[in-house]
Amino acid sequence: MLNEEFFNHTGKGLSKRRNLHAKYLINEGFSIENVAKHPNCPSAKYFLKKFSELNPNS
Repeated sequence: MLNEEFFNHTGKGLSKRRNLHAKYLINEGFSIENVAKHPNCPSAKYFLKKFSELNPNS
């Protein structure tokens, strides 16, 4: 599914090397904060909550 969505967005396929895909997402503005705002991504919201509990000074 990721390969299909990536192809639809960029016109290119995904490489077998995952780090290239991660770099692309980061360069395109991906952030866990934006994902947590999506109603179908409660795990991202939970992740941010637990992460902030580990470092209450942030």
